[in-house]
Amino acid sequence: MGYSLGPQIINVLSVLILGLTLLMLGLRRLSHGLNAYAVHSLLLASVTGIVGYGQGNVHIYIAAIATVAIKVVIIPYIMIKLVSAMRVKRETGLLVNAPTSFIIAVGLTILASQVARSLALGTTPFDDVLTVAVAVSLIGMLLMVIRKDAVMQVIGLLTMENGLFLAGLILTNGMPFFVEIGIFFDILISGLLLWVYLKRMHFSLKSTNTAHLNQLRG
Repeated sequence: MGYSLGPQIINVLSVLILGLTLLMLGLRRLSHGLNAYAVHSLLLASVTGIVGYGQGNVHIYIAAIATVAIKVVIIPYIMIKLVSAMRVKRETGLLVNAPTSFIIAVGLTILASQVARSLALGTTPFDDVLTVAVAVSLIGMLLMVIRKDAVMQVIGLLTMENGLFLAGLILTNGMPFFVEIGIFFDILISGLLLWVYLKRMHFSLKSTNTAHLNQLRG
């Protein structure tokens, strides 16, 4: 990038993204989790916009706008409306408690630094951002595994995707435009399918706790 503040701002935003990802591990209220994901995606959109500004690439600007439209507005709105309709306020149980999950997340962050080192871009200002991207992906996967509520599992999946998007953005210095559009289309369709799944699950079980799926066994 041909500007001095861009890399510094991106590094700060990436730290905020990682911090918010860690915070998600302790959230129990579903609305708080969805709001955290929206802010998480807004920070990602900001990073994308700064990369687009540094490169003067209009396609990356479009990706930033699409991130805001789909991940900050559409998906959280749909999910919050669904949670409100189901009258589910908070998660009722965890497979792993918050302190233990934080310890695991710290271990995953250390692992992410090793993985990022193997993918190192060399002497660039964004090597630390790549570590954050890998860590966010791994912690998002952890969030999927340790939560019982399907809504929180969806948030974990979407958080993991944010990490993968950030990694792709840094590794390729701005992904090809058609790849970005394809990714956003897949996310939108996946979000709609997950919405249908959650709605049907709540209709059948009166709950979004995946532990209750055992009731469907014949």
